Amino acid sequence: MRTPSNTPKNGWFEGFSNEYLNWRPKYPDSFFLWLSSKALQRKICWDVGCGNGQATVSLTKYFQQVYATDISPSQIDSAKQHSRIKYHVSSAENSNLKNESIDLINVAAAIHWFDINSFNAEALRVIRPGGIMVWLGYAPIEGAPPILQSWLDNLYKNRLKDLWPPEKKLVDTKYKELPFPGKSKNIPEDFYISLTLNIRELIGFISTWSAIRQKTKSNLPKVLEAELLNIWPNQLENIEIRLPLFGRWGYLKND
Repeated sequence: MRTPSNTPKNGWFEGFSNEYLNWRPKYPDSFFLWLSSKALQRKICWDVGCGNGQATVSLTKYFQQVYATDISPSQIDSAKQHSRIKYHVSSAENSNLKNESIDLINVAAAIHWFDINSFNAEALRVIRPGGIMVWLGYAPIEGAPPILQSWLDNLYKNRLKDLWPPEKKLVDTKYKELPFPGKSKNIPEDFYISLTLNIRELIGFISTWSAIRQKTKSNLPKVLEAELLNIWPNQLENIEIRLPLFGRWGYLKND
């Protein structure tokens, strides 16, 4: 099922690549270590919807070459360079990769933006028999001090409710409503992103949410920052939070 979309031509995150680079979290190496252990080969990985490399660089530790694509030119321009990474501006549905050339397809916090049927066809075209695909995402913030956690929960679930793009519903259901082009399993539940943030860093992360991006010309980000300053525990410079990982993975063309 394709959710009606109002996604801009170059994605929600074109034009503010520096903010995305500075504030979006990286994924834990422990997850990619686990994922790579499932791969039959570790030659070439495709990181789809790579942003400016939040997962890409970690994948170089486990694959000889990483081909990373995104529809946003500014995201690709600001991506961290590495000798094993080849960045390219292209859509998920038209990668320009060779047939059966990829050992693993990684989609981190991006599958909900794709035309799923066209992307699945492209994935089946480029994956080697027995290759792996994973759709990775992370749940809302957990573990903040109670007063901050209550504020964060209300912001995410209630105050921004009418501003989220329609694709967010696919994140809320942990991609379970999307058709996976083969047998799939849930990723283990013991992986999460762990962050230590001050006020500036937390509001920076919040400002990268797609709901907030629609209101960048308003004073909403400044309003939220003022609210955080008012409720931030006086004795704390930083807080510890976590983002639990979720997703689906499976072998493709594994008959």
